Amino acid sequence: MIKIGRAIEGISINGKEWLLDDKNQIMTFSSTENAKEFLKENGFESLSDDELEDSFFYEEIEC
Repeated sequence: MIKIGRAIEGISINGKEWLLDDKNQIMTFSSTENAKEFLKENGFESLSDDELEDSFFYEEIEC
């Protein structure tokens, strides 16, 4: 499973914040491609795959 994150306030030394669902649980996706598709469908449709790679972290987690 993959979770999506980004640097807090865009500053990498601040740590990461993770995409949460409406129950404040970290959202997970079956693949990086599915995570990017979710982002494109929810406000980031203008970004290319390369820009999504530069803007977000895609971290694999064990379930």
